[in-house]
Amino acid sequence: VYVATLRSGDVAGNVTVAAQWLTAPESPVPVASTDIRIITAEQLSVVVDDDAVLADGQDSATIVAYVLDGLNKPVANQDVRFRLVNGGGQVVRGPGEMSKDQLGPGRYVARYISPSTPGTATIEVSLPTITNPIRTTIEIQAVEASTLEAFAFPTRVGRRLADPATGQLPPPTEENISTIIVAVRDGDGELVTGLTANDLQADVISGPGNVAPSRPFEIDYTDPRGGGSGVYQFRFDSSGITGDSVIRITNTSAPSIPSTEVTVTTTTEIGRSVIDRVEMLSFSEEPFYTDGVARALVLAVAADEDGNIPTDKPLEPDFLIINGQGSVAPDRMAQQLDTRGNLDTGIFVTTYTPDNRNLDSLTSIRSIFSSVDADVVTATTEISLTALAAPDVIIFPNPIPAGRDFGAFIDIFDVNDQFVAFNGVSRYMLSIESGPGSVTDANSVGGPPDPIPNVDAMGQLLDSNNAVVMDAAGNPILITDGNPNVENFLDNMSSGQYSISRDEGSNQDVTFSISDDAVAGNPTTQAVLSIGQDAVVRAVVSPDPADAGEDIQVIAFVEDEFGLPALNHDLRITIVSGSANVLAPSVTVGRLPGNLDPNDTSVNDRVNELEVAGKMFDLGQLTVQGVRTTDPKLDANGNQEVDNNGNPVFLTTNVTLEDIEVGSQPFKDVIGNDGAYVGAIAATGVARGTVVIRITDLTPPNQPSVEVVVPIARS
Repeated sequence: VYVATLRSGDVAGNVTVAAQWLTAPESPVPVASTDIRIITAEQLSVVVDDDAVLADGQDSATIVAYVLDGLNKPVANQDVRFRLVNGGGQVVRGPGEMSKDQLGPGRYVARYISPSTPGTATIEVSLPTITNPIRTTIEIQAVEASTLEAFAFPTRVGRRLADPATGQLPPPTEENISTIIVAVRDGDGELVTGLTANDLQADVISGPGNVAPSRPFEIDYTDPRGGGSGVYQFRFDSSGITGDSVIRITNTSAPSIPSTEVTVTTTTEIGRSVIDRVEMLSFSEEPFYTDGVARALVLAVAADEDGNIPTDKPLEPDFLIINGQGSVAPDRMAQQLDTRGNLDTGIFVTTYTPDNRNLDSLTSIRSIFSSVDADVVTATTEISLTALAAPDVIIFPNPIPAGRDFGAFIDIFDVNDQFVAFNGVSRYMLSIESGPGSVTDANSVGGPPDPIPNVDAMGQLLDSNNAVVMDAAGNPILITDGNPNVENFLDNMSSGQYSISRDEGSNQDVTFSISDDAVAGNPTTQAVLSIGQDAVVRAVVSPDPADAGEDIQVIAFVEDEFGLPALNHDLRITIVSGSANVLAPSVTVGRLPGNLDPNDTSVNDRVNELEVAGKMFDLGQLTVQGVRTTDPKLDANGNQEVDNNGNPVFLTTNVTLEDIEVGSQPFKDVIGNDGAYVGAIAATGVARGTVVIRITDLTPPNQPSVEVVVPIARS
């Protein structure tokens, strides 16, 4: 058996290796060849944690690229490039891979920062420098950062008559006012709270009348938690002139400055009467999740038969849930929206909070009004509730090899885009439901997979070309503690780490349980990681066929799930059938080279003959016990120690085969630590037919084996 080593280069592809028997007596000389595949990164998959971002110049999405080679093994230290090929926004590259430790190679990350205008961005992710470049593209939508929804009640008001003596208009009454309700949402459907007069403005752009005051008044939730709802009100006052008035409401805080319009008609006069009908509206995030946290503002608009503010005083409606789940606050009662001057508006407000049930459902809320003439007027609105969807889970890599300390990442993507709602802390609890190994909890902030932003010495965010990234206002984005821009680096992705030691298991599945800690009942998602075989054994023999009485060398190749050499394994040869004997490495008496002065005859530095029956070895990995007698072993007083029989005790040590001067050895392993284990058998002189041998790897728990049939050519 002749051996050689091929060291791979940096070019992938098939390599043909030929061996020629140059001293063969025939011509042409015999030639044999084999193909070896040099692999590199071959698989590229890309996941984005949020494919719809707000077009505000600040919102962002995390892009994760997973890179595997031809053996499904993660590929580290690759030049993975993220490039914006179409659309607006910026791609900010993280500093290399997500994690440089032994658990994390093969995962690369970048951040897409939205533009200030809506549109579609196409991002190319590629490995351009490998032999066969691979690339893929993803699309991210930049959606309108703000939308407005508005209505006015009533839509008809009476004009005000000026005092003939002074020419001044009198203060408005209920006949002269219209309340304008505006709900402001961002592109994710969340209601936007905290807008001021500098952010939200209402102006009469045509017709008579005015908005007074022009600043918005945010309607608070009525439950004990309180707080702004993201629904605002203005008041329109008529003048002494009749006609249609167009009121434009504008959100100047959004980059695209969206606006909407309502129309109120001023007539000569109106006549108000008692309540005749009710219309109900609700405002909530869209979709409205049943997580027990989100709330809806519910409005009941009471009108007389002509659509005016009713004259009933007081109107005290009840709000009841007649179908579905949740509660209204406070105590089923509602409060009337107030305006400057303590005028009735005819608009009543309450707060609805769903139960934390995590079910798709429909809730019906009814308002009940009693008029002064004892008539009962009701109206009903329906609120659609959406269950939080289970997360998407990616385990990387999958499968993993056994027989070595290894690990994987469990990347959890929140498809509900609700991490911000939970203060950036992962909602998900990660545990092992079945199988070996250990796992750490999911983490979304400060740990993997969030990249460390690429910043300069001043804390300014840099893009992939090391240029300073600007926000929508043209200012550098600073990544520093306390800066609100840091929130932009919270994403919808969290990650847990799984690890397993070499002795814990092989050829089995690990089932992970990912439970949603924010939802009643903690709904659970399962994900499965496969642990491959920690040893795949192949074997060849030479010669094949063999003659009776001939020594036969056996070479076993042992690889793990990733095709990597399995080192330090204990392989044994046994004879299954046929007439043959297993040969052991026979180590005869020999001198240990370089240990002692060879001229010092007072010291015996020889090794006793020993045999390891049936054991195969990969040079340097087999340790055998050789007794080396060197200087006498002395006690604490410097005297020669003796055993129980009075014999002097000498020092002993472990020696390996490569340290031993071999007197007789029927086989050798020329190249050590390569996962190729050698052994030998000898066919007896009376061998006939075939000899069947079995090579067993005793290291893995399942002890894989392979059998080889050796034909016996002749005696």
